Amino acid sequence: MQTAAKTPPDAGGSTRKDRARPSARFALVLFVALTTLATVPFFGCGGGNAPLTQPQARDNAASAVCDYIARCGGIGVPPATYSTRDSCLTTWKGNIETMWPVATCTKIVQTEYDACIVSINNGTCGSLLDLAGILSKCGKATVCGT
Repeated sequence: MQTAAKTPPDAGGSTRKDRARPSARFALVLFVALTTLATVPFFGCGGGNAPLTQPQARDNAASAVCDYIARCGGIGVPPATYSTRDSCLTTWKGNIETMWPVATCTKIVQTEYDACIVSINNGTCGSLLDLAGILSKCGKATVCGT
């Protein structure tokens, strides 16, 4: 009885036939990656570059302010300023609507808006004067570009 010659295993224990498979997998992965990259410009990646509207910016900023207020103990049981997050959001959406009126804040300057949100997110707890200082980066002239 004669046996077929086997390919000797390499140091890792795989045969030449096993070592050939990764190149086929690599070609498939490369094809999928290149196909995906080629279609992204045509279909986009979720609209991440769409400019913010005033209502979106207002709602996001109000949420950031309420996160700050919650971090500082201003939402919940008295002496907290707001009993619930919803009451905080309602108040701050109104405050920011006054700061950035939809009728005149027709374009959000993304870099200035981002600086405003970073300022809110990085704010330290102290007093209402601290919040006023934080919001100084969020003025209409900078965020709305008017």
